[in-house]
Amino acid sequence: MTQKEITKVLEDIQNKIKKTGDEKSKEILLVLYNLIEAIFSNNTKLQKENQTLKDEINNLKGEQGKPTIKPGRREKDGNISSENERKAAETSDDESKREAFKLGKSSLEKLKENRLSGEMLEKLKSFNGQEYANKDEFENAVTSVIGSDSTNQYIQILVKYAKYKKRKRSPKISEIHIDREKKCFVDTDQLPDDAVNKGFSKKVVQDIIIKTDNIKFMREVYYSASMNKTWLGEFPIGYEGDYGPNIKSHIVSMIVC
Repeated sequence: MTQKEITKVLEDIQNKIKKTGDEKSKEILLVLYNLIEAIFSNNTKLQKENQTLKDEINNLKGEQGKPTIKPGRREKDGNISSENERKAAETSDDESKREAFKLGKSSLEKLKENRLSGEMLEKLKSFNGQEYANKDEFENAVTSVIGSDSTNQYIQILVKYAKYKKRKRSPKISEIHIDREKKCFVDTDQLPDDAVNKGFSKKVVQDIIIKTDNIKFMREVYYSASMNKTWLGEFPIGYEGDYGPNIKSHIVSMIVC
């Protein structure tokens, strides 16, 4: 029974004792009632002290204590009672979608301050900043590296320092024009028998290709026998010599750098 239900039972008993006609029986019942109420009060106090001690122990271990959950205002049908609360709930859902888990350099430093063993920290370095979309995915990855026993012991502190909020920013990949697609295959000879193909992981890499622009100039030729003179069509400006203006400008920029 909950504390609220026990309190209600005690109140009902007290009302019934008041209606008892026999004074001797009434006196005995009142003594029993006071005894039960005292036991209930002491038990409630012990439960609170026990929870406080548990929270202190968790804090010393670097874990989180039991959160204080305040009752929200709700209508009788269970729906959120106001438009503001509805929006707050929707915002909370959006916030949870922005959560991700990653063990990077800073989080590993914090774990080191919490006295995790050097051996375990070395194992956790293998994550190398890998991002996980939810807690279950992160916990499974941790278990595969440090084992289930260590995971059960340290998962709360690992989650505490691995969790972060992803920034809200519009994706830029859709704005990038894709010139070609290249598939990178896994060497299946190295895979275990239970390996399952999960499709492809996409990554866009930007690069630029400088193409050659070698020009064969066809210079028109005129010759005058009477003057013993030859005329040739003029090169465009910048194309004198064996190299064009683009190569010349690149050479200058590289020398400056």
